[in-house]
Amino acid sequence: MIERLICALLNHRYVVLLSFSPTSRKVGCTRCDKEWGMNDSVRAFIPWDKELEEMYKLIGQWPPLKPEPVAVWELQESGWDTIADADWMESLPVGTKLYTAQPKKEWVGLTHEEKMEILTRSITAPSRIEVAEALLKEKNT
Repeated sequence: MIERLICALLNHRYVVLLSFSPTSRKVGCTRCDKEWGMNDSVRAFIPWDKELEEMYKLIGQWPPLKPEPVAVWELQESGWDTIADADWMESLPVGTKLYTAQPKKEWVGLTHEEKMEILTRSITAPSRIEVAEALLKEKNT
């Protein structure tokens, strides 16, 4: 209660909770725990609710959940449990996390410096594209 009164008198203490794009984010107050949606493009700052959250999910800007392992490969006192092909299982290091799907790696883009180097190093547009593709492939595989 006192935190809400302090926020009413002295303003909120804002922090960014989630960034959806360079112009939209979810912000919150560290004092009163209120949350808002903020969009710079349309100059909007509105209270966060389930409807706003669903809208971000619908347009594909909701941050994806990180996959959680469904099991961890461990040696038990009774030995290895047979859950799949024995040769494959023995190739797994102890502590290997098992997922239902491969965890997605977060995309890594080019830095400003890398972009400037491509522009100054490459003469033709096709060679610039090839250099950019090679750098992105190297960073994301």
